[in-house]
Amino acid sequence: LKGIASRLRMVRELHSALLDIRLKSSGGCANAVKHLAAALSALDSAHAAAPSAQELEMVVGSSEGLNRHMLGPAPPRIIKMPTQVEAYNQLRKTLQHLTVTMQVAQATSYRHVQQFTERVAGLHAAILPRSAAHYLIAGSAWAAAAAQPGSPLVGTAPSPATAPNAQPSPDAPSWVLDRPLICEALALPTSFAPGSLGADVDLFLEQAVIAVGNWAQAMLLNSCRQRRRLRRGLEDWANLYQHALNADLSADFITWAQRLGWVWTPGQAGAVDAAGMPDLQGPLATWVEYGTAGAQYLHLLLGSSLELYTPAEFTQLYWYLAHLARVRKTDLQLLHSVQAPAGG
Repeated sequence: LKGIASRLRMVRELHSALLDIRLKSSGGCANAVKHLAAALSALDSAHAAAPSAQELEMVVGSSEGLNRHMLGPAPPRIIKMPTQVEAYNQLRKTLQHLTVTMQVAQATSYRHVQQFTERVAGLHAAILPRSAAHYLIAGSAWAAAAAQPGSPLVGTAPSPATAPNAQPSPDAPSWVLDRPLICEALALPTSFAPGSLGADVDLFLEQAVIAVGNWAQAMLLNSCRQRRRLRRGLEDWANLYQHALNADLSADFITWAQRLGWVWTPGQAGAVDAAGMPDLQGPLATWVEYGTAGAQYLHLLLGSSLELYTPAEFTQLYWYLAHLARVRKTDLQLLHSVQAPAGG
């Protein structure tokens, strides 16, 4: 009876934690941590009170082969049932990983959210912690897609947004991958009226939210799907790069940047082309290139961990990784040299 009571308490605490996570707020995350700690304690108590494997074999009806003749034909593939200890370890690990995902409430910048996403992806967690992490950082565009009739995501996002370009609500947490967080990463004003920096900048920010949201979703998939989605996501980054170039060269953005004292010399992002024209890449396009190189870098590293490369490919793999690292370093140096007043 003690074991059954502990299991019921664990289920209750886990359910309460998931309800708190659904609030998508700092207070909800803090309460979820408390419920998850209680669920871990209840799980340990249930495991300690659980009967041993030998005792289970003595219970009528618990033997695997007792009623085998009453079952249908065995499936063509072997299904390995986890042992009691394996099930306990997996469930305990899931609760611990869920606790880690609550650390998103400590994120105060775009870079912090990136680091949080990469950390959760590196845990190789079960689907529940990864889904919770994606739910917490997903922006209004994803929530709007989830709210559309017929979407497989219906019911998973409580946001009232009904359009892909819906603005985040005033009480949205600061860590959500939405327009304010992208503006913070680019040293743009986190709140400005649409059109005040030009239509090209508005369109760029709209596409940036989509590209970054797709990157986060890809990072929180399982390793095999994650690598494939990162490769397909390069199309999003390529599309975003064109929008960034348009925004960099727009008269409204150039005027606004000069008024605030931004320092950016045309051509400093690359050498002149064959016609003698300087590289038109500006700070926004440089930021996109930095993110693109990071996605490519992670894609190549995942291929190594999945053992998809032969030894003959290691040389060119190392060359590409070193090249992408140099690109990211150069882009970061260029962005730091802009001397842009943060937040404008």
